[in-house]
Amino acid sequence: DEVKIGVFVKAGTDISQYMTWSLTRPFIDPMGNQLVVGAAKAGVILKIASLDNVVRVVPEENTVTPPDPIRVDPDVAAANNAPSQDAIHATGVEGWWDVGPNHNSRAAWDMGYTGNGVNVMVNDSGIDFAHPDLQGAWATVTDADSPYFGWPEMFDSRSTYLFVLDTVFGSNNIASGMGHYSDTSATCALSDCVYQPLNAAEAHTYTLPATSVSGAYHIGFHPDKTLADAVMGNWNGRYEGEEYVSVLVVDEHTDGVYDTVYVDMNGNFDFTDDKPVTKDDPITYLDMWDSAANAPGQDGYPDISGGLLYFIADGVNVIPASDWMWGKYAVPPDNGSLLAWEFNDFTEGGGNHGQLCASNVAGQGVIDGNAPPYKPAGNGAPFTGMVQAAGRDAKLSVNGNVYNTFESLWNDSFYYAALGYDGIPGTDDDMQIISNSWGFSAVDNDVWDFDSRLIDQIVRHSNPTLSVLFSTGNGASAYGTITGPSPASSIGVGASTEFGSTGTFESIMDVDQINWGDVISFSNRGPAANGSNGVSVTADGAFGSGAIPLNESGDGWTAWESWGGTSRSAPVAAGNMALVYDAYKQANGTWPTWDVARAILMSGANNQRYDPFVQGAGAVNGGQSAAIAGGDSGFFVTPDNWTGGDYRGMEYHSFANIMHPGDASTTTFTVHNPTAADTEVQIRSKHLVKIGEYSFPFTTKDQSLEDGAFTKPDYLFPLTDLIPAGTDMIEVKISFPASEFDVNGDYNYDNRWRVHIQDWKDNNDNGRLWEDLNGDGIVNADEIDAGEYIRFSYGYNSGPASQVRMKMPLERMHDGLFLSLRHKTRSAAVPVSHLNIEITFYDTQTFDWVTVDPMTLTVPAGGDATFDATMTVPEGVPFGLFNSAIMVDSPEMRAVVPVVANV
Repeated sequence: DEVKIGVFVKAGTDISQYMTWSLTRPFIDPMGNQLVVGAAKAGVILKIASLDNVVRVVPEENTVTPPDPIRVDPDVAAANNAPSQDAIHATGVEGWWDVGPNHNSRAAWDMGYTGNGVNVMVNDSGIDFAHPDLQGAWATVTDADSPYFGWPEMFDSRSTYLFVLDTVFGSNNIASGMGHYSDTSATCALSDCVYQPLNAAEAHTYTLPATSVSGAYHIGFHPDKTLADAVMGNWNGRYEGEEYVSVLVVDEHTDGVYDTVYVDMNGNFDFTDDKPVTKDDPITYLDMWDSAANAPGQDGYPDISGGLLYFIADGVNVIPASDWMWGKYAVPPDNGSLLAWEFNDFTEGGGNHGQLCASNVAGQGVIDGNAPPYKPAGNGAPFTGMVQAAGRDAKLSVNGNVYNTFESLWNDSFYYAALGYDGIPGTDDDMQIISNSWGFSAVDNDVWDFDSRLIDQIVRHSNPTLSVLFSTGNGASAYGTITGPSPASSIGVGASTEFGSTGTFESIMDVDQINWGDVISFSNRGPAANGSNGVSVTADGAFGSGAIPLNESGDGWTAWESWGGTSRSAPVAAGNMALVYDAYKQANGTWPTWDVARAILMSGANNQRYDPFVQGAGAVNGGQSAAIAGGDSGFFVTPDNWTGGDYRGMEYHSFANIMHPGDASTTTFTVHNPTAADTEVQIRSKHLVKIGEYSFPFTTKDQSLEDGAFTKPDYLFPLTDLIPAGTDMIEVKISFPASEFDVNGDYNYDNRWRVHIQDWKDNNDNGRLWEDLNGDGIVNADEIDAGEYIRFSYGYNSGPASQVRMKMPLERMHDGLFLSLRHKTRSAAVPVSHLNIEITFYDTQTFDWVTVDPMTLTVPAGGDATFDATMTVPEGVPFGLFNSAIMVDSPEMRAVVPVVANV
């Protein structure tokens, strides 16, 4: 059988004799490889893989697994309408939570750093730019000499590849709707326009605007299947073979220059009532629902999207970026015969994930429907609504849908981010930041794996001013769970918390009760496979708001949802990184290199009092990091992390450093002061030390008495009096027998528990949260004071053990802390559960393995100063990884530098 494959070979290697058909792409990557695409007999593939100069063989299939956006719990919707919400009142707060108290982005805006001029690529499932929160947020080609000047700057590796195959081999991939391009090769006239769209049962006669100069119109179909479902189908969120929506291409100003497109957004086969789409106004949409009236009508907010147009074929220019990537195979499409679109087709791999991610980079905060009552009401003006992102003036780009992209092509995202449309690094069409909210959990050599090393080479050797952000993944609470790719030059982003900002969790009475700044239990932890720290920073991934595609919602004013996961964390961090880039360029006239940008982001982060394997340097603080980058205040430290030792006398940035008992390792750190005043810093080595513990067994009541309600605990235990003074972090673990988790041994759960640390605020001043009125030991709905409690964090692994952690418990609580348990999944086969509950308390104390010299530094204005750190591993220490931090303090900030000893 013939198998389609992609083969990476050393440049100039000819393997055509082993292939049934093939194309060799002329582009040479920074590792000196070329891509050969084609097919081979199945029995020949091992022979190809064994050839000298063959680096890698991959199947032509989609291998990037779409991560599930974490949407709290399936039963969350029912909990959103708790009666106690009626009493909630609004209080004044500037901006919503991600950009306000949580990540302090608004402070950067107030200093004039908004992400202006920064291009961010959201490498995911696509973006619906017609959404009110993303209109105008697209990157644009600014080079007046470019043939694409003024058009949105987008890329689609898969669609380009399919077009190349059609051009070379005469296939009909684009005409069959396989890509995100419109085939508009058909023509018609004003008085006679009959066309049968893809999947239509019959042809239609169309009414056209009398605006063509030449009289020759081009007609075709729009490739977005969600648009077909919304306009031509029953709008059920699934594509079921409906006919595609038609598009019209018109030369409205100059004979033969096709500059205007119409999309039949209402499906009436009449283009005269549709919005013209042009270079100056490249989005298409329909406003057909009045949200306030909850009825058909117009309210000024788009409800159906036709996406963003970024290329009209003119017969002269190639599809953007295809020339340097595909060389002679990239021929210009015929004049008027092809349109390139950007949209988020949520019926494809990845669903609405790309839209959610994009909105957390540069969401404009316009829509506010269904906002929680305690949020100050939005009025439709930017940055008054629910989805406000740090990178308010940053511009977004994308590579089609990465989850639909063949494995051999998915690194094209990074080539494009580094080189832009012109294929030349250091020009205005490059990306500065690329956000990646996906990974391969099956990769067990992260950092050293092929993809990590290739991306690292792209950054270091093709475009050193490109910052690459990756979500760490959602597979914790175990350590060593970082997913690949994880390039050594990248920024690994874990998930910090934010509970209460969307109205999704327990009912609260005031914004004062919103909790944020811990690390959620599912956030993947270091070390990486090479023994490095793995996590750079954390950002809100548990939980917050995000925009969803219009064609999923149908109501633009309410097109958002609450979501989470480290998938959310990476774009939140990317939006704040845009503030760093903006500030740095304003101060220095150039973009920062990746290592400087990462160091500034990490140095400016808020210490979360967790170990660095979990928090990295801490939670992103956009205001502080931007102030450092702009030279307004603060300092930053390089290197931003340290793994002691070496590997056989050498250090490799992607490989392991090792130490043995009795070994010593020294490195030099530089403290950079970009401000106009000298600063003095204190330097210490610290780690977490257990200062107390408490455990007890607990046998539950019969499961039939519990209700497992999402926002009400089944059991409640007071914590406050157990916590020792000086506790920096508390950890609560629960466990129960595996035989009670999976009763019949079929590897499917029968019984699951959730564990929370709850904050209590005694709003009614009655001195209690819960009164066990019936004496059954179970928390019933009429026994607990609604509006007085909300989780700081929670653990919800689907296994026989789970954990939750919280920083600075005594300082952050209101009137008390409670441990709560919720019986998430109940089974008559497990009438009672036998839980063991362990509570452990930690303090940050001196780590004597690492010494620093000097311990006090005066760093001159606009200058640097250095200190040495020496790690000495005591004799007799067992093998393992030991995690600590070097903390550099000034009166205004603390920088946390993760330190690892791999013994």
